[in-house]
Amino acid sequence: MKAPRVGLLQTIRAKAQINPGLSLWLDEKWGSRHHGWFKSFGRGAVLSTSIDKYVYITLRHFPPVFDFNYRVVWRMVEQAQTIDDIQHPIVKAVLTHYAAEHDCGYEISYNADLPARSGLGSSSAFTVAALHALMGHEGRHVSKMWLAQ
Repeated sequence: MKAPRVGLLQTIRAKAQINPGLSLWLDEKWGSRHHGWFKSFGRGAVLSTSIDKYVYITLRHFPPVFDFNYRVVWRMVEQAQTIDDIQHPIVKAVLTHYAAEHDCGYEISYNADLPARSGLGSSSAFTVAALHALMGHEGRHVSKMWLAQ
C-alpha cells in the first residue's frame, strides 16, 4: 500500500505503544539467579503487557536551504551534516540502514508520554515509531513481522 506523496515537505507522524516486559525464563541448563523460585515453581515464562503510554515521532524531509541536512529533536536539538554526525544512536541506525541514498535530509522530532530511560521499553517503542515514520514517508506499509525481523 502506497502512501500519497505531497512533495518534499510531507510530514509523517507515527506512534508506538510502550510494552514493558519481564522475562523469567528459568531452567537447569541455562541457570538462573532465582534458584529458590526455580526449585519451588519449576520452569519459567515470559510475561508481557501493554500500557497506555506512547512514543511519537514526527518526520519530514528537511528543505535544502540550511547549512545542515539533518535536525533531530529529542532531549537536545542536533543539527548534522551527515548521518554519521547524528548523536542519537537509534535515529542514526535507522537512517543508516533504511534511508534512501538520494534523500537530502530529514527533520525528526521525538515526544513521549514517559521519560527516556524509564526501563519500560521506550527505546524499543522509539525504534518502532522511527521505522514506521521513515517507511511511511517512503510510501511503504510495514508489517509487525517485518518490524520483528
